[in-house]
Amino acid sequence: MLNTMIGASIFGLPSLIAARLGRLSPIAYFIAFAGVAVIAACLAEVASYFQEAGGPYLYAREAFGRFVGIQIGWLTWLSRISACDMPARTVSRSAASSAIAPSSSTVAIG
Repeated sequence: MLNTMIGASIFGLPSLIAARLGRLSPIAYFIAFAGVAVIAACLAEVASYFQEAGGPYLYAREAFGRFVGIQIGWLTWLSRISACDMPARTVSRSAASSAIAPSSSTVAIG
């Protein structure tokens, strides 16, 4: 999960956000931070009620039953697996764009 955050979010996302929002992009980051902080605080509060490991699966199982817990567990696993694709796509896009249109600092010799 840390690889996904560093690889895709820090290296790939700022250019996309700046392209779409321009000078307002720092404000968008603060708004996103506020939303994620609320979600993290909610998960921390729920986690404080349990002594065993299990994350979202455990919370959903205890609140809504075994069937919903299993669905949440599978969806959490699938989202984590599919999120690992983002850093690879970010690197491949940046490599492809630099190969097609090299930056102005590239000097051709010969």
